Parts: sequence; structure tokens; C-alpha cells
Amino acid sequence: MKRIITLFIIIMILVFTASSYVIETNNSSYNIKDNLTAQVSATTSNYINYEEIPQDLIHAVVAVEDHRFFSHRGFDVLSFGRALYTNIKGKRPIIPWI
Repeated sequence: MKRIITLFIIIMILVFTASSYVIETNNSSYNIKDNLTAQVSATTSNYINYEEIPQDLIHAVVAVEDHRFFSHRGFDVLSFGRALYTNIKGKRPIIPWI
């Protein structure tokens, strides 16, 4: 088992070392006083304005994430209560890092 762990650690070190040579990074900084959209779009040309996104796509994403979003506008009391009940019933901490 120790050999497997040692081999895994060595492989991970090699992968992370090699990836630093393979992955290209952009070291340019953005000027806060200039238009950020212009700076970003100069390097990446596939951004579109929010108005150009089809409403069907927006509604599909919202429906997948939270099907009651348009009825509660951001804070779903029913889902919050259900999560609270599940945590208390399961004797798990309500705040996961405690």
C-alpha cells in the first residue's frame, strides 16, 4: 500500500510539474480605469451581450436550477425549510463546517 501511495504522489508531482510547462497563462494585467469589456473582448471574441441571449435559453437554465424561481424571486422558503428539516432529522449540522 505504501508503494502505491508513493507511486501516486510521484505521478502527481510529475503531472503538476509538466502541466506548468504545457498550460499557457496570460500574464497581462487589466487597467481598472479602462473599459474592461473592451480589454477582455480584445483577447476573446466570443462574448455576446445579455440582450442577445435567447429568452428560451435563460428560462431553460432557470428551470433546471430552480423551477420555482419566478415565484419566490431568489429566496425559496419552502426549500430552505425542507433543507432545515432534513438536516435536523438526519442529526447533521445545519452549517456543514461546524
